[in-house]
Amino acid sequence: MDISRRGALKLAGIGGITAISGCSNVVAPGVRSWSRGATLTPRGGTDRVGFAESIGSSGDGSTVAVGARRSEPRKVDDPTAAFVFERADGSWSPRTLPAPDDGDPAGSYCVDVSRDGSTVLVGTHGVETMSDRVRGTAYVFERHDGSWSRTAEVRPENVNRSERFGASVALAADGRTAVIGAPLEYPGSAYVYERSNGEWRESAELTAEDSHRFGHATAVSSDGATIIVGAPYTTTTSEGITGSATVAGKSGRPEIFEPFCDVGCDRHPGAAYVFERSDETWSRTARFVPQPGRSNNLGAAVALTDDGSLALVGAPGERVMIHRGGSETLFWGSVYVFERSGGSWTPRPKLVAGDSVPYRDFGRSIAVSAAGSSAIVGITTPEGSTDTSPDSASVFAHSEGVWARQTTLSPAAKSGQPLNHTVALAGDGETAVLNRHGKNHRGSIAVFE
Repeated sequence: MDISRRGALKLAGIGGITAISGCSNVVAPGVRSWSRGATLTPRGGTDRVGFAESIGSSGDGSTVAVGARRSEPRKVDDPTAAFVFERADGSWSPRTLPAPDDGDPAGSYCVDVSRDGSTVLVGTHGVETMSDRVRGTAYVFERHDGSWSRTAEVRPENVNRSERFGASVALAADGRTAVIGAPLEYPGSAYVYERSNGEWRESAELTAEDSHRFGHATAVSSDGATIIVGAPYTTTTSEGITGSATVAGKSGRPEIFEPFCDVGCDRHPGAAYVFERSDETWSRTARFVPQPGRSNNLGAAVALTDDGSLALVGAPGERVMIHRGGSETLFWGSVYVFERSGGSWTPRPKLVAGDSVPYRDFGRSIAVSAAGSSAIVGITTPEGSTDTSPDSASVFAHSEGVWARQTTLSPAAKSGQPLNHTVALAGDGETAVLNRHGKNHRGSIAVFE
């Protein structure tokens, strides 16, 4: 290792504690055990192409919504592209969401679920063609007396800024505030809807002129007063709160890492934006940017805790070289962590998978528990890799400012197709849901408890 390269290495500090030999006051959060539960599949157990493109969970994990990808409009007797599964007495039952009056269009379906599991938000943005730019629609479904019905259909008032509306959706815990991304029309938008007396109304259109693909990912606090929006193709990072250059290690121990970049790797650093509501007015209060000098796609996924004080932002394009035990391993992807206190945001050590097997797209899908005590991040091993390890997800625990990598959840043996890196975590942190794709991208859901 040459001197210039050695000088680029950084020693990670957690909670203000420097990584030094014999540092005994780094206390890792407790490790919990996970067990593999049910496998959920649509339509009587037949895996469906594109199933589980998106997953959402209720607060206790008893209601799971699943969005699929449809390559063509819905046909007669074809199942809808959005599904709900309900757990009672340890058993899961599929429920049917009624299709829109005009049928389900082609495209991808994005979902989210309210805390009590009684409201599901579904966004569908269709398929873009050269002659027809995609507008998109969002639907609200509610459960009454055990049956699901469609109660609202929402489209933006400003149709000229609505390209790929429904590409991302977020629903507040009480099911009364919805955020819907429309990232295709430059620079992109995120629309805020509020429900009052059973009616949904558009209350705000959020955007950022210094972004690109704004609205690609969205998250909202439980009270609907804090929103974070990802813009992973943003190219300017001159202003904002820069994420930490340190990495949270396994069991709370920090690790040595080195940012890695080759030619042309810093074209889309990305960014994420925080908005807060006061007296019915929304204001941009923070802009998160990655460490400079390499492609990150920061903002490809975002997550917020219930109180909006902890934000996780995925950067699946970031390349990190981990140095451990005299060896070097190149990893793709990380999750930046930011905490808010007294109105100010502070970067915390980022999360990486850090296992011995190289991975890709870590940070493409992330979820955090309501109180921020745990998080889950999807992992993809490279397609065509000779590695036989299954695609999986990393689980992290958080306590008193310390993040620790806890375990890896694997939904199935490696199938030759990459996991679509989609994950969900119940608000109580006790149920994790992962998708798994088999041959020809036919998917199912793996539940861990």
